[in-house]
Amino acid sequence: MMYMNECPICGEEEKWHFWEGDYEDNIKISPDEGWCEKCGFSYYEHCQHPLFEQIEKFKSQNTREQNNE
Repeated sequence: MMYMNECPICGEEEKWHFWEGDYEDNIKISPDEGWCEKCGFSYYEHCQHPLFEQIEKFKSQNTREQNNE
């Protein structure tokens, strides 16, 4: 089931793929995941690495890569 409708990095809707994790007896048994074909951002739900942290890491890596070109 998808519920996030746009990439949190570039705002793309049609190339952003997001899957809500599965639940069993109201217990989450698999994580949320997302991937953008346009900018390459990928998300994997993790309790110690929330979405905002993964966004900052992605932006930081892209900035470093652009500065090295």
